[in-house]
Amino acid sequence: MKPFVKPFDAVIDAPFGKVGIRADETSVREIVYLPGEVKSIEPQKALAQEAAAQIRRSFDAPSMRFELPLALGGTEYQRRVWRGISGIAAGQVRYGPTASLLAKSAACHARSVGRAAPIRCRS
Repeated sequence: MKPFVKPFDAVIDAPFGKVGIRADETSVREIVYLPGEVKSIEPQKALAQEAAAQIRRSFDAPSMRFELPLALGGTEYQRRVWRGISGIAAGQVRYGPTASLLAKSAACHARSVGRAAPIRCRS
C-alpha cells in the first residue's frame, strides 16, 4: 500500500513544465518541478496564491528574492548549507567556496554541499 501523499495546493505552468506547491496557513511546505502533463491546479489558499505569484514573477526576473515563510526540514548539515547558499547572488552558486565556509572537517567538500543544496521544504 502506498503512503498517503497530500495533494498539491497549486500546480502552475512553468517554462520547463509545471511547478507543484504544497502550503498550509503559515508556511510553504514543498515546491517541486513536475512534468508538463500534470494537470494545473489554481491556488485557493492565500499562501499558495502568494507562492505561485512569486514563482511566476521569477520566470521573468530570475534574480528576484523570494519572500515566503518556509517549513524547512532536513538535517542540521543541510540547514547549514541552505543558510550558507541563501546569501549567494543568483548565477553565482559555486559549491566549493560554500563548502570551505561550512567546513568543520575535511569531510565537507563541494559534492556534499551540492547534494544538500536543492532546497526542498517538507514536513
